Amino acid sequence: MRLIWLPMRWMIPLLVLGGAVVSSTAFYLYETHQSIRAFEQSAERDAFKDLFRAANFSEYMLMRHDQAAVAAELSGLATEDGLDALVLVAPDRKVVYASRVAWLGESVMRVDQGLSELMDSSLERMQGHAHFSEDRINLYVHFPIRFSNSPNDIRPQHYGALIARFDLADAKQQIIHDVESRVQLIIGSFILVALFVWLLAHFALTKRVQKIVESTEAFANGDLRARSWLNGKDELSRVSKAFDDMAGQIQAAMSEKAKLAGAIETMVECVFITDVKGVIEYVNPAFTKITGYSAAEAVGQNPRLLQSGEHSPEFYHAFWARITSGKVWSGKMIDRRKNGELYHARSSIVPVKSEHGKITHYVSVQEDITLQLEKDLQLAHAMKMESLGTLVGGIAHEFNNMLAGMVGNLYVARKRAEHIPEVTVPLNRIETLSYRAADMIKQLLAFARQDPVSLSVLNLASSIREAMELSRVSVPESVTVEQSIPDTPLNILADKTQIQQVLMNLLANARNAVSETAKPCIWITVHCFQADAAFRKRHPDAVEKYAILSVADNGHGIDEKNISRIFEPFYTTRNVGEGTGLGLSMVFGVVERHGGVIEVESDVGKGTLFKLYFPLVDEAPELEPSTDEYVHGNRELILIADDEEAVRDASREVLEHSGYRVSVAADGAEAVAHFAANPESFSLVVLDVVMPGLSGTDAAVKMREIRPDIPIVFQTGYDKAHLNKGVAAIGESIVLNKPLSPEKMLNVIASMLARGRDTAR
Repeated sequence: MRLIWLPMRWMIPLLVLGGAVVSSTAFYLYETHQSIRAFEQSAERDAFKDLFRAANFSEYMLMRHDQAAVAAELSGLATEDGLDALVLVAPDRKVVYASRVAWLGESVMRVDQGLSELMDSSLERMQGHAHFSEDRINLYVHFPIRFSNSPNDIRPQHYGALIARFDLADAKQQIIHDVESRVQLIIGSFILVALFVWLLAHFALTKRVQKIVESTEAFANGDLRARSWLNGKDELSRVSKAFDDMAGQIQAAMSEKAKLAGAIETMVECVFITDVKGVIEYVNPAFTKITGYSAAEAVGQNPRLLQSGEHSPEFYHAFWARITSGKVWSGKMIDRRKNGELYHARSSIVPVKSEHGKITHYVSVQEDITLQLEKDLQLAHAMKMESLGTLVGGIAHEFNNMLAGMVGNLYVARKRAEHIPEVTVPLNRIETLSYRAADMIKQLLAFARQDPVSLSVLNLASSIREAMELSRVSVPESVTVEQSIPDTPLNILADKTQIQQVLMNLLANARNAVSETAKPCIWITVHCFQADAAFRKRHPDAVEKYAILSVADNGHGIDEKNISRIFEPFYTTRNVGEGTGLGLSMVFGVVERHGGVIEVESDVGKGTLFKLYFPLVDEAPELEPSTDEYVHGNRELILIADDEEAVRDASREVLEHSGYRVSVAADGAEAVAHFAANPESFSLVVLDVVMPGLSGTDAAVKMREIRPDIPIVFQTGYDKAHLNKGVAAIGESIVLNKPLSPEKMLNVIASMLARGRDTAR
């Protein structure tokens, strides 16, 4: 029975498939031939009809010499599907219309030999004709067309031709494709029938058992989707259903575990799992990325391989006692990477318990927060610096006003007591202290990046060389000072005074740092620097080229804990009376103001290196013009406006003592009133920038409306907003910062008066 069943099981489906192949082949040949024949007849009929209509219309319009109407009609016909070429040929065989623009005006023989032959055929037949090419791919339709030589030609006998060529290849190919689709559908139907017959013949008890065996083996080999899917109420169906249910439950559990494992594998946090003794059994890829240890290196080790030594034994004992008691530990710690680099981590350690409540494993999740902490520190530092800058800008104006009053009164007192040494000596001391206080304010403003500066193109190399000549005397002879300053110009956009002040402050710091060194040495270096990838990583906003000023020493160095604070105002590690704590804060402010970068490297006991980067510019520095100095007045009348009474009185006495006449005002409105009463009597106006009511800049504008040529000197204890707002827009004026030495004030006034007299001449 088995020998008969097996051939029969295959014979019936094969016979069905064989019949399907024969039937489908016959159907394909017949249907293809009939469909193409019907298409050709339809295409020939439609094309002949369309061209006949177009020929009659064209001949009618040509008799009236309306070629535009002919072109419009043929243009519409040229858009027909399958039309390959359409030409209207005149009796002289010139193409007067063509579906291809390049053919217009050409001889039809030159355009297409086949179209020329069709024209000859049309003129021979003198009637429309349609026929196929030998391969039946192209359909040709042509009609003779009468042309008129002139409007008076009643019965013209001149004939041209309207010829069309249709390409039927695509359409025929589509017909064949449609027939093939139907044949495929028929064959598919036969295959389905054959398959059904085969399944019906093959469905038996042995096959069902075999299916259960195959699905069980596949599942055992790792195919968790394997199922037997037998339906029914018999024993085999019940066995199949039990197996399928079991396989589904196992697959769901495995899928859930795979999902969790995949999530852990893709986490950016470091995850590792240890046994109850702390031996690492698993690490995710982020563990390798953060710590540098591969999975092979970490598995089997204890997590203490990450210990940094930054925590006390009590720290580890406390968190180990917590997790062994079954509680979760969370906190921050410092660990060490494989390369020895320390990193900050936010960690959580969770005990994993069995169904009996016994701890079997520990899961640790770590997040590297090193960069986040660095950014937080930078933000806090920036906010602190901004707050200090705001504070400095706020007190500078009032403090400088008070110093201006002191300096002016000291000058008057010294002049009155110039023959009494026991009086002038203390006055000179007070004046020196006043200027020291003013310098302190300037350093504070430089740190806060709020002091007004005059930026110009400066050769850093020559400027530092010049500053070293002036500053060398401030360094003891026992200290070796080595310089490396190139002769090649290194031009930067800078304030010369502030750059030299920066060098003096750095030299002072270096001098103090090497005071207890056996062989003290200071190195001053200036050179060009091309920003590399490492520099751009540290400073993303870096430009391409810099000039570097480096000041290094072999002194005591700076502790790592102090480096982050050395640029804070009033922060100093020196003893009381040895420093103000403003030197490096001023350096920081100047470098920031000049768009530069400052870096510090220091080793305790070995020395410190300050590197100041200033952006290079292409322009050459301008030479400072020399100015003549004028000191004494000649009874010129000067108007002074200041809201500080002490400043007004001191300025009046200084000017009157130097040969000037003075008129004073307490604010801008009073100054404008004095000036408007007799504007020609005043030779110069001195205005405080910030005054209640009408400011100095607004008062200057009103005075210039009355008398445009009046020289104006502005004084300010510093107010950046007012300076930027109006002073720059007032020409023929100068801004002086309080406190100002009376001698410089007198020289500036004399210079501006002399300039005014030269202009008048």
